[in-house]
Amino acid sequence: MKRISVPTIISLALCLSLLGSLPALAAAKSQLYRDPKLKFSLRYPSGYTVKTVGSAVVFSAPLSGRGDTFPESLNVVVVGMADYPGSVESFYLRSKKSLMETMPYLRIIDEETAQMAGRTAWRLHYTAVPNTTAFEFLQVLLEYRGLAYLLTYTAQPGSYEQYLPAIEEMLASFSFID
Repeated sequence: MKRISVPTIISLALCLSLLGSLPALAAAKSQLYRDPKLKFSLRYPSGYTVKTVGSAVVFSAPLSGRGDTFPESLNVVVVGMADYPGSVESFYLRSKKSLMETMPYLRIIDEETAQMAGRTAWRLHYTAVPNTTAFEFLQVLLEYRGLAYLLTYTAQPGSYEQYLPAIEEMLASFSFID
């Protein structure tokens, strides 16, 4: 049996430990997005593109190869709660009901409340077929100073888990600014 040197063992151990820290390394190579008008900021991976589409800010992952035609993304939409009477929880329940009535082949995978940016957030994980293509979604809704923030992660079902760690880091970095 061939002997392995101590420096080689240390190098292998370091490499293996770094594999478990890939999300942390991705965060080190992130960029800060700040929107004083919409009153939020978040960090996103440096390879992502950011653009405004209508009332949404869209953070898109790069395409992963030749056959990849859909960039997984996190969209942030901000709406005034004055337009939707009631609490943010009732806004969430109305939004969920609307999804269930309008989105073909909707299947709810998970639903929970969590803390995000110091506020209660409603999280809804589901799959649906809005057109002819299936997608997997994670929607997070929270309220701040009369504004509802709807963050939606959209991915093709086969790549949802691959991009989820980066998306969770983005969500964890989300904060309100004044």
